[in-house]
Amino acid sequence: MIRVKAISADCGTYVRWYYNGYQYWNFTPAKKTIITEGESFAISAKQQLTTNSKGLNYTEITGLKTLLSSIDAQLYVDGSWVNINVLPKSQIVFNTQVNGYEMDLIFECSL
Repeated sequence: MIRVKAISADCGTYVRWYYNGYQYWNFTPAKKTIITEGESFAISAKQQLTTNSKGLNYTEITGLKTLLSSIDAQLYVDGSWVNINVLPKSQIVFNTQVNGYEMDLIFECSL
């Protein structure tokens, strides 16, 4: 077993997911949005993170696609891992034919 020390993810959105072992990827810095709903006595809030990854080769995009079918995805925030969901139909994969593949995703986590 190889142990990898988690590092600060200030330079991007650091995500891991379980697919035959943990897979890790550092996406570009995310655009954050807060979604709230409820009544005056009970309000729930979720944070949405819109991010992408560009210039990927076929092997990298194939590996990233496993994130879409994983039931255990997590985001590295303030020194710990927080459970997230990949929003359905948020993932878009482009083949630019020049710079390789690109993938856009929206993650959602509870606040």
